[in-house]
Amino acid sequence: MLSGVFYLACLLFYLRRELKASLACFVLALSAKASGAALPAVFLILDVYPLRRLSAGARGRLAPERRPVLLEKIPFLFFAAVFGAAAFAGQRASGALISLGRAGLAERFRQALVGLAFYPVKTFIPIHLSPLYEMPQGFRIPSIEVWAAGAFVLILSAVFWSLRKKWPAALAAWACYLILILPLSGLFPLGRELAADRYSYLSCLPWAVLVGAATLAVSNRLGRAGQKILFAGAAAFVCGLGILTWRQSEVWRSSKTLWGRVVALNPNSDVAYDGLGLALAAEGKPAQAAAQYEAALAINPGYAKAHNNLGDALAAQGQTARAVAEYQDAIRLDPGLAQAHYNLGLTLAGEGRRAAAAAEYERAIALAPDFAPARVNLGNLRARQGKFRAAEAQYERALAADPGFAPALENLFYLRRKTAGPSHFPMGGTSAGLKTGF
Repeated sequence: MLSGVFYLACLLFYLRRELKASLACFVLALSAKASGAALPAVFLILDVYPLRRLSAGARGRLAPERRPVLLEKIPFLFFAAVFGAAAFAGQRASGALISLGRAGLAERFRQALVGLAFYPVKTFIPIHLSPLYEMPQGFRIPSIEVWAAGAFVLILSAVFWSLRKKWPAALAAWACYLILILPLSGLFPLGRELAADRYSYLSCLPWAVLVGAATLAVSNRLGRAGQKILFAGAAAFVCGLGILTWRQSEVWRSSKTLWGRVVALNPNSDVAYDGLGLALAAEGKPAQAAAQYEAALAINPGYAKAHNNLGDALAAQGQTARAVAEYQDAIRLDPGLAQAHYNLGLTLAGEGRRAAAAAEYERAIALAPDFAPARVNLGNLRARQGKFRAAEAQYERALAADPGFAPALENLFYLRRKTAGPSHFPMGGTSAGLKTGF
């Protein structure tokens, strides 16, 4: 939303030829979100049509009198490159960006082609909208979807090209859309999303402009009575979209409604069942949460996080033996899942198996050094063993990671006051309620 405001202001100032204001808004838009980095390329299209500051041919674009139009884009390109590179590096560092090893060029091309067709269709036919359009396992998009998307893009491109002289606005809108959506269409896949409704917010604005301009053009050819009918129909159309928007916003009321919607639209989504389980667990319904995790595992038995979350739900119901087995399955499937090591440690500590619990806490800390709950619980075990210096070190490291973490503050206070022996330190339950299951 914030980026969009400055994005539109940048466009408005550019159309008014107030370049300094446009550049300032461009930087502010990128500071909020880097999705507007392709805007300089949109400016070039607008310079061809409707501004007609450039001609479509290469010879016309490079004419001496046209060069200032190109040179003025350099500051925009500079900031686009800087913020674009920062966004790319951030996505890669967070692990959200899918590597070429997992999704090759062929898979990326197929996803991009489907994406190019997806957003115009959903914009003009906004039904069955979902918070998650999940990528099929192994990035294997059905061939029929790829061929249909390819035919849609080719036909639309051919139609707009054939109408370029009679209706240049259509080709300009199509070109702007392609430039804005291409970086988000799947060439740089993120996570398990095939597409996302939010990617259409800025990229599909050209379609709204085109429809508005077409409505105005038609109204200019109508009489007064015809204009009233046209504008009444347009108002009804906009109101209908508003009603659909209101209904769609209700899906995002809570995690439970969100994941319930995804499950309703895609009963084969393991991620959706897992998310719904987490929402139910947050409401204090471990039995219902367990049923959702089991549904996720029925779809994808290798889903390590669902095994971990099922372990949490079983532990909350006192089924510790089954919980331990689920945590061990999660670790077997994903040895780097620190949360599973931590949860296994909590369960083992609750059964009095302190050495095994300490080993799991240490593994969790090795994987996630700033894992404050794991450090506190390891400190608690060390304190019970009389290893107060080791316990103090763990509490201090927990506070370095999270200065406001109450269990670390409390236990460090008691330790330094030396008013209590080891028996006053909890075995591991201090932060048991902080298990997230993520």
